[in-house]
Amino acid sequence: MTLATRKHARLEDPGAELLDRMLLHWNRYGKIVLGVVVGLAVVGGGVFLALRSRAQTETQAAGRLAEANIMFWSGYYQQSLDRSKHASPATTTTGSGTSRARWPSTGATSTR
Repeated sequence: MTLATRKHARLEDPGAELLDRMLLHWNRYGKIVLGVVVGLAVVGGGVFLALRSRAQTETQAAGRLAEANIMFWSGYYQQSLDRSKHASPATTTTGSGTSRARWPSTGATSTR
């Protein structure tokens, strides 16, 4: 009951069997799993950076259009049109760029 029994009891440990199976699978598929995890991390990082860049561009375009709106209602029609055109080129796919697309492309005139 001394050495032989302890050794036999240790081999029957279910945790050791599970660990052996996990190591066997890791040795077979470890590189594939690491590749997939790294690939997902790279894609996730790229999506995060793209969304953050788009949000920053949208914020800048919204600010430019707000300035153009204030200028328009203050009576500075040509400056307002110029500001709205400057907000347009890089933001045609954003909400503010779409809003700018509704503005007239010709000079606005006063109706006062």
